[in-house]
Amino acid sequence: MDNNVVVESQSKDASNLRKHAIVCYALMLLGILTWGIAGIGGLIYAYIKRGDASQTIYEGHFGNIIKTFWICFVLGVVGFITSFIGIGFIILFAAAIYNLYKMIKGLLRAVDNKALA
Repeated sequence: MDNNVVVESQSKDASNLRKHAIVCYALMLLGILTWGIAGIGGLIYAYIKRGDASQTIYEGHFGNIIKTFWICFVLGVVGFITSFIGIGFIILFAAAIYNLYKMIKGLLRAVDNKALA
């Protein structure tokens, strides 16, 4: 009987982590429209929930959100600095496409209840 309680508790935790991952992805995608403000919220949220997701399929999701944010942040800074010589706009566009791809792919995997591959 105790095993059923443990399994039920783990499935509730996984369901909650799934919802948290989806919210993080949504905030990151919303960040594209809010000049990164919502993305910072998604980053903080992912850092908070990353520890709870340890040893679950959602650990990779939160890691993906954090890693993608920082890569896009660095690309954004480099793109802004180099935009004065023209190449920066290409870097900024590439960063936006990379962010969209990683966030949409992760969101779809989280919605399907799958780990990131």
